Amino acid sequence: AGELAQRFHLLCLAQCVLGIAHDFNNLLQVMSGYLELIELSAADPGRIDPERLKRNVGRAREAATQAGTLTQQLLAFSRKQKLEGRVLNLNGLVNGMSDIAERTLGQDISFHRELAPDLWNCRIDPTQAEMALLNVLINARDAVAARDVREVTVRSHNVTVGEEDSYAYDNLAPGRYASVAITDSGHGMSPAVLARVMDPFFTTKEEGKGTGLGLSMVYGFAKQSGGAVRLYSEEGHGTTVRLYFPADASVEYAAPRDLGRASNRRGHESILIVEDRPDIADLAQMILEDHGYLTHVSNDAKSALDLLDRGTAVDLLFSDMIMPGRMNGVVLAREARRRRPKLKVMLTTGYSDASIERTDAGGSEFDVLTKPYSRKELLRRTRMALDGPTGVA
Repeated sequence: AGELAQRFHLLCLAQCVLGIAHDFNNLLQVMSGYLELIELSAADPGRIDPERLKRNVGRAREAATQAGTLTQQLLAFSRKQKLEGRVLNLNGLVNGMSDIAERTLGQDISFHRELAPDLWNCRIDPTQAEMALLNVLINARDAVAARDVREVTVRSHNVTVGEEDSYAYDNLAPGRYASVAITDSGHGMSPAVLARVMDPFFTTKEEGKGTGLGLSMVYGFAKQSGGAVRLYSEEGHGTTVRLYFPADASVEYAAPRDLGRASNRRGHESILIVEDRPDIADLAQMILEDHGYLTHVSNDAKSALDLLDRGTAVDLLFSDMIMPGRMNGVVLAREARRRRPKLKVMLTTGYSDASIERTDAGGSEFDVLTKPYSRKELLRRTRMALDGPTGVA
């Protein structure tokens, strides 16, 4: 029995690897192909077709976004570390990622938000929560692609689970829960598909076109957070994926601000970028300066602290978490805060939720922006960090 189970496990992994390799090769083909066309256009500016150039850039960007999503799914699936919970409101999370949601769904799909104004707070990992919602949105997008009516709706509400309700809510402990649900107008699922849709590596997509990690990651995240996931689906009537997270009564509810358009607001503040890779530092600097911010760049923690010690005006420290030398981004942020207690901080990392780096150094008190990030996401999160409180609840 043990040998049979091991063979089945290896077969599942083989299927997963084939799907991942297929997906990445296709995405790399799209990115490299369209970038080559863009390079040819730049070599002969007199023959540039603006519409064609815009289309080529858009397709390369979309492929890069899909590759980033796939990478984060794999990292989340393989992660064994404890999640870093923070008190937040799901309404604020949904509103804050509205730009990403609309870009993911595309212009052909109507996106609606129906959020309970008195939604309870909960304590969850915000980065993983965004990834979970994004995974469900991607599935919803694919589900409605061939439908005449293409709608996706996000709803939130409060739920109280009693002793007699526990089984109906996937054995949730009795108590109060904040819930967010994503409903699509797709074809729906058969009972057979519905029974397996949470299994790792299970996918209804064509062979080689999906890893089947999305919903299993969502399920694992909800469980690790003390919550649950429930699916409602019927063929011909669409699907609803509902997530439940334990309410946190330690922080009084405050109506969240709609930060969905935060990236549109031009800045004027001073930002210290700390990044050991010059190409990434240059990219962040160009994006931020083009949007009105003043920037300083350091390639390690020591030079960043030297800059602060010289009295340079800095409103936000934006630092990578992994850097050369003895001081990583978390230690740098804490040392910078010791010097300037009101300094705003945002860290960035290539890991899906930064929990690998945080395990040794802590750091859950700081906002974390996951790589790869888009221009809009960097500007949105920068504005949120600058407008938000110093530190976290």
